[in-house]
Amino acid sequence: MQTHQTRNAHSSRQLMEQPLHPAEWWLSYWAGGMIPTARIQLAWTEAIGELISMETEFFGIYTASSRKAVQFLGQPQAMSNPIAFGREYSEIAQQIADAHIQRLNKVSQLSEDFRLQIWEEI
Repeated sequence: MQTHQTRNAHSSRQLMEQPLHPAEWWLSYWAGGMIPTARIQLAWTEAIGELISMETEFFGIYTASSRKAVQFLGQPQAMSNPIAFGREYSEIAQQIADAHIQRLNKVSQLSEDFRLQIWEEI
């Protein structure tokens, strides 16, 4: 008397021994050829995601600096004290410049990482 597991093993063995239909054979090779393309697409999507994250970080710093400038300029004594105005303006400009330089460094590194990922997939 055959058990349920024995029958399943026997029928799966029969399926393994049957030749593939030509369409199934072609589909398996076609799908295998799509994997490198899918990996390149994934690498591209990840690079775009990192780029969006970096831009979001930069705009966050830019927004905080702009808010600080608006708050400072909203004070009545801001324009009456040129030394304080110059110091505050220089600090805000330096924050934005540092954030922009950091942004450019990250973008240039991202480009290099993306090229390496593409070459690995090719």
